[in-house]
Amino acid sequence: EGTAATAAAASPQSSAPWYKSRRNLWNLPNLLTMFRVMLIPTFAAVFYLPQVGGILSASVFVLAAITDFLDGFLARKWNLCSPFGAFLDP
Repeated sequence: EGTAATAAAASPQSSAPWYKSRRNLWNLPNLLTMFRVMLIPTFAAVFYLPQVGGILSASVFVLAAITDFLDGFLARKWNLCSPFGAFLDP
């Protein structure tokens, strides 16, 4: 009788959307971290562009800083801290 209700109460994350799921490795904070990792070669390539390299590389850096703040904030707010996320974003 109470097993279904007990199971639902024991795992509140089971009905969470994909971006908030603890079971899903690709939740939103981890996706933001992976996006930031992919910005590294973009930053390096843009840095060496003549004339506009400084402005564009600064823009990529600011975007990376925003995603760094956002992924940490969301991971703590949604209780999605994981060993994978801690490894990629210490």
